[in-house]
Amino acid sequence: LVPTVWPDLRPLLPGWKHLSFAQLHLEIAKIWMGQDLEQDVLEDIFLTQTLASFANQTDPVPVRALDALSNFHVLEAFHGGTGAAEDSVTVPLAEILSHLVSRRQGRATVMTSCSHGGHALSIGAAVRGRPGLHAIFCAALDGPGTSGTSGTSGLEALEALEAICLSETVDGSGGEVSQQMHLVLLPSLEDSISNIVHLVCQDDLARRQYGVTTLDGNNAAHSLLAMTNYVWGYLRLRPQCDGPISVALDGCCYTQAAAAYYARLCGVPIAAVITAHPPLADASHQAASKGYGSDGSRPGLERLAYEFSGRDAGRLVEAAKSGPCGISTLLREICPPDFVQVDVGPEQEEAARAWSSQRLCKEACRALAAANGALQSSGLQADMPMLIVAPRQAPASSDQHTGAATTRPAGVALKAKRTVLVSSAMSVREFLEDNV
Repeated sequence: LVPTVWPDLRPLLPGWKHLSFAQLHLEIAKIWMGQDLEQDVLEDIFLTQTLASFANQTDPVPVRALDALSNFHVLEAFHGGTGAAEDSVTVPLAEILSHLVSRRQGRATVMTSCSHGGHALSIGAAVRGRPGLHAIFCAALDGPGTSGTSGTSGLEALEALEAICLSETVDGSGGEVSQQMHLVLLPSLEDSISNIVHLVCQDDLARRQYGVTTLDGNNAAHSLLAMTNYVWGYLRLRPQCDGPISVALDGCCYTQAAAAYYARLCGVPIAAVITAHPPLADASHQAASKGYGSDGSRPGLERLAYEFSGRDAGRLVEAAKSGPCGISTLLREICPPDFVQVDVGPEQEEAARAWSSQRLCKEACRALAAANGALQSSGLQADMPMLIVAPRQAPASSDQHTGAATTRPAGVALKAKRTVLVSSAMSVREFLEDNV
């Protein structure tokens, strides 16, 4: 659950500036989970397990200056085993969930929509081999329309995820772990699949009987742990804690945007969170015609609207009923001045391509940050350090991730016939009952 009171982290920041990323991750986790998990369990998870798949465990989430002349810096969140920005969050969440269900001699079923292949792949790699955890991944029958990670296509990510589901898993002693992981395909638009998964995860019977949950942005703990990225980025840019920074993100990453805003609510000096995305009218049209861009596949969107509306759940329900982008429209109406939404129109088309491909350059960042007068309207100073979150690696980059989870395990062939279900929450629940 989202905290009812946000802790003030400002007195802690000076003492955290010398911590490693893993140590800082542990301190953030202790704030949210310290009362429910033992200290030694959290230390093992965050100091040992979380970064095991990262190529560089000393600096797993580097912050690099774009050039020597500007205050634009890039937080590279893609150096985990799958190359997804979620790797530093999904791994500890899976470890924690496995620990809890094992302690209670129970089980849990992680359900995930594959509306973004990279997100699902990160969760699949995190869940694989964890005692007490099963998983069901729901994807579009025609293949994912969104990208994978670090240059992989959505289809490649889906195939790698299927290989994970089919591969044998072993425990530390070499014995097989009793684990069921399923990939099912639905003849539906990706956003509709996200909504179906959301409905199943909210079903009381499914939650009680099968321990259905999720590790993506629909789980509030995901955004709370992802706060580490923004505390880390702040301390890299302002080690003396002597002023604010701004944060800029791809507008599709609302879970990350929520994490950045949560960090701000906890007192981290973030003057503004800037999201850059296509104009809302275009998003509405795409949602209606292609199933892309509507609110269904962006769980962090609801969390932000919930905070900005004064936690008025009824207002969110009414907005959701008004159309596929009802919550997006509400967010535009009620977002505070420190949350800046930048429309990237045709005049910023080149900058938008630079952003989405992660071939970040100073000109593209300036265009995105300053579009529609965002810097001026939010009262930001042009020379304020800006942290730009790069959730994926550019295909042309020579600094490759480890690829541990995207490589198909040896000797594992893909199914000749995949499981196809009717596009409804009922069919997914029935599959859950029959197979888990």
